Amino acid sequence: MNMNYIFIKIKTPILYKTAYLLSLLFFISIFLFIPCLAQAAHQHNISKNENTQANVVKINENKKITQNNFLKTKYIGEEIKLDFFETNIRNVFKVLSKVSGKNFVMDKDVNASVTLTLDNPVPWDQVLDLILKTNHLGKITENSIIRITTIDTLKKEEEIKQAFFAAKKSAIEHQKSLEPLTTEYISINYSNAKTDIKPHIEKMLTPVRGHLSVDSRTNMIIITDVQDKINKAKKLIYMLDKVTPQIMITARIVDVAKNFSKQLGVEWNLGTNYESNALGGNINYDIAMNYPIGTQSALGFNFSRIIGTSLTLDAKLTASEVKGEVKIISSPQILTLNNKKAIIKQGLEIGYISGVDDNGNSVTSFKSMDLSLEVTPHVTPDNRVIMNIKIKKNDFAGYSDSGVPSLSKNEAETELLVNDKETIIIGGIVKSTNNETKTGFPILSSIPVLGRIFSSHTNQEQQNELLIFITPSIVQLKQKKKI
Repeated sequence: MNMNYIFIKIKTPILYKTAYLLSLLFFISIFLFIPCLAQAAHQHNISKNENTQANVVKINENKKITQNNFLKTKYIGEEIKLDFFETNIRNVFKVLSKVSGKNFVMDKDVNASVTLTLDNPVPWDQVLDLILKTNHLGKITENSIIRITTIDTLKKEEEIKQAFFAAKKSAIEHQKSLEPLTTEYISINYSNAKTDIKPHIEKMLTPVRGHLSVDSRTNMIIITDVQDKINKAKKLIYMLDKVTPQIMITARIVDVAKNFSKQLGVEWNLGTNYESNALGGNINYDIAMNYPIGTQSALGFNFSRIIGTSLTLDAKLTASEVKGEVKIISSPQILTLNNKKAIIKQGLEIGYISGVDDNGNSVTSFKSMDLSLEVTPHVTPDNRVIMNIKIKKNDFAGYSDSGVPSLSKNEAETELLVNDKETIIIGGIVKSTNNETKTGFPILSSIPVLGRIFSSHTNQEQQNELLIFITPSIVQLKQKKKI
């Protein structure tokens, strides 16, 4: 069934009704185009006089294309074709009311003539906006009622509304200004009252009347204000003053043979994943290297990740220490707050004579030959740990001509994201040792030339690697009851 359009010019008011869709009231000087069924168009008595333009029926076969074009706009009303010539605007709104099914209410100062020609179908709500814009009118829609008034009226009503709300707000503020003031002392448990809490609470206080001070000694906030403001401040303080998580940093500093790391399933800076490796004997563990944390630094440090429990790692290290493959230098543990630095140091000091005092006595100075590890943890909302790790290694490199010891320094700094209780390995600190051994028979071995027959000499070079295992464990305390 095809949709078509009929063009009709009416000279006098008439009530026109189709047998299919709509009933519309036409007015003098209105040219109206509405969609109807093709069958109704053929049933209409069309004049045979082609020169009588008033009774021409024009069939438009492009309705479907026109509708598709309007789908791109925000308007969704029924499409109509209109032609108004100096028509009273109230009559125009009556036509739109019939088409849309909406109720139009017009203020008494709405009075204008409309001249409008739309040859192509346009949604009725777009026609409405067009008429309003060209006549400096506005609308207020409430359900099925559309009120039409002038822009000036709308502005005045908006000003009255704003003035009303301002007066209401002023009355409320005035009422609050008459309320008695209350002073409360609120202890801050986990945050710094002056730097963390005070700036947020000060913005909430009543102007002029509200007052806030901080007692740094007891980490307490003192608020003076009306009770409603104090209650809101206490609610915000409870939200901000959260329990700070603590992190237990467990470090294991181990001296191992050069290739020992391969026994742990660690391939430095590679993406290989090893699983279910055997520790030896009847002990099985699930300890694996996952994706690398970073690349090898220019200073020789390597970073890698081990997945597994601390118990399985300790079991492996203990078993290897019994075999003589590793030497556990130290296993320090330190508990620190979230975002607070933890420092672990391991080493010794080398003494040397740096000069003499006024009395001619020798002055001894010291240089530190140590391993320093600084870890700053941050707990994420999903219970992972971001660790900023800074490592320094000072090694003895010999004495200068003046007798002052020289040190070689290695430093590296990185930031890692790990799971709770996941272990990070830092390696790449290799130490070479030359062991020279002489054995022989007493007296005979000291005879020139012939003494070589009665003695032996060995020179063995051994390379050891220093591995550092770092495991963060989140320690979460319960939040105290609401203040």
